[in-house]
Amino acid sequence: MADKLSRLMGAFMNTSIIARNMREPGTGLLGRLARGMMERNNRLSAQDAARRLEISAGHCVLELGPGSGWAWPEIAKANPSRLVGVEISDRFRRELAELAPSLPLRPEIYDTDALEMRSFLDDGAVDRLLAVNVVYFLDPLPAYVAELARVLKPGARGLLAGKFLAVAGAQPEIFVNTDPDAISECFAAGGFSVKSEEIDLGSPARSYTALHLERKN
Repeated sequence: MADKLSRLMGAFMNTSIIARNMREPGTGLLGRLARGMMERNNRLSAQDAARRLEISAGHCVLELGPGSGWAWPEIAKANPSRLVGVEISDRFRRELAELAPSLPLRPEIYDTDALEMRSFLDDGAVDRLLAVNVVYFLDPLPAYVAELARVLKPGARGLLAGKFLAVAGAQPEIFVNTDPDAISECFAAGGFSVKSEEIDLGSPARSYTALHLERKN
């Protein structure tokens, strides 16, 4: 059943217009459809992934593609010193700005590409990295790995959450990275130790693969 659902989701995303809306939802009907799918399937995944990062008070936390900020209340509970979100979608940045006043700290929201974050993150500034359903779109992946290696301090941890079966048949020019083994190898070559774990949240649409990262010394 899980494999069948994953194939159906992959077929749904195997059109360029749907794939683009999954990366950056627009304001039209398809954008709303993509947004609804993310809401139903990814909220619990993001919350679970944030808890598994074991964030401590005083940490600097970077999230790539935070979307509507589903993980942010969980992150904020740990009392980090900084919460930095890099989000390319105008729509999601508006939602993040609306969420921000409800949090106990002021999150920083940037619309830049995560390929270059020097304007707001020094070398070794980040203690924890979270990216839920984002790694598919990082192209070229080695360049993003290099920038993440720069901003994460030695020993810092990250979690890349992906639903790789679901995106295996999606548009390859948009969903560029869909092989978790290849992704792991790229991060390992870029200075990270990587461990893969299958997370079962009781539903194939909510369950995910966690790629646990640690920045090597």
